[in-house]
Amino acid sequence: MKRWLILGMAFVVVALLVVGCEKPVKGTGVYGKIVDKETKKPVEGATITITALKQMTEASPVVWAVTGNTDASGNYSMKELEPGNYAFTVTRQGYFAYSISEITVKQGKMNKINVQLEASFVGG
Repeated sequence: MKRWLILGMAFVVVALLVVGCEKPVKGTGVYGKIVDKETKKPVEGATITITALKQMTEASPVVWAVTGNTDASGNYSMKELEPGNYAFTVTRQGYFAYSISEITVKQGKMNKINVQLEASFVGG
């Protein structure tokens, strides 16, 4: 009985170590994975756009944007944003666009945003 208890505890410890092995992403910004909503397969080449409205002077606001793309595994990372509020958009031909109207980026923190894109169909 004692042997099974020790073996069970060792299994739990190993399982926790394996689950907790995801490397933390360092920086100030956003990262995540984009997948197809139906198939759950990664979406390569999706465009992620982060947009902010910066008030340069009271009379001249400036729209600022940065873009990036997903890799073959559907992963993306934008690590060098300034702290602030942003809009977040994902686009890819063959899919409906996905948007979040406001995300808050804090200094030294990475927001994980995973997205499931829904395929668009053109009837004919």
